[in-house]
Amino acid sequence: MLCCETGGTAAQDVEDLAVFVSQLDALGLPARVHVLSVPEGLNRNVQFDLAPYLFDGALAAGDRVVVVGAQRLTDQTLLRLRRIAGSAGPECLAFGTFRTRQAMLGAKAKLSYVLGCEPRIVDVTEDAPEEVDENRTCPVFGVARRAGPERLPHVLLVEPDLADRAQAAALGALSLSRQFRSSVLTDGKSKHDWIASHGREIDFYHYGETLPAALAARVDVLVSFVPLQKNYRLQSLVANLVASGGALVDSTPAHAIARAG
Repeated sequence: MLCCETGGTAAQDVEDLAVFVSQLDALGLPARVHVLSVPEGLNRNVQFDLAPYLFDGALAAGDRVVVVGAQRLTDQTLLRLRRIAGSAGPECLAFGTFRTRQAMLGAKAKLSYVLGCEPRIVDVTEDAPEEVDENRTCPVFGVARRAGPERLPHVLLVEPDLADRAQAAALGALSLSRQFRSSVLTDGKSKHDWIASHGREIDFYHYGETLPAALAARVDVLVSFVPLQKNYRLQSLVANLVASGGALVDSTPAHAIARAG
């Protein structure tokens, strides 16, 4: 078993952990999250995302610990890890974003102390050190979908400007096409406002409604109107799509996705 933990304490850190664990599970890995790691008052959608992966009790021999957001380790998180690990002395792999080597060594020392073994530390931005973003906590990786029956191509539009009349009209026209299916991924408010004004002729999803592996299994072309940075759920969705041979269309201003590499 892979016991997964986040060094952060914000709601977004826990949501990113849920996405990370679901991605590992889609790869066929036994990724789990301890019930002690689920904070009170967590968003209901994130609770549903985490529910299939929760476990209770201490770690057993052979279990491993995976930490994301290791740059944010707090005393609370370290105490929880010590309690979960018990005397198992599990191997540990930690992901984080570190501005300096000292920061990385500090996280390594803290984990070594509470787990009783030296962890392996991976800097998730070491491939682009000039763009260190300390809000980035998890590695991005894609999971290829399983082959399914033939169907109409599915186009997913990510955060189109629904207040723009031209885009709204184009979206209405797309929904009438018999050549492909179309749907929209956006925030919860935009979804509800569109349905209230235009009905349900086109499928809408909000970010917390479905995990990347599940959504990528239904999508062939993703058209993004927003950059991918700072949205781990969207980054994972795109990675899954690419791993499955799908297409990404950059519709951001000034082609921000292409420029970011």
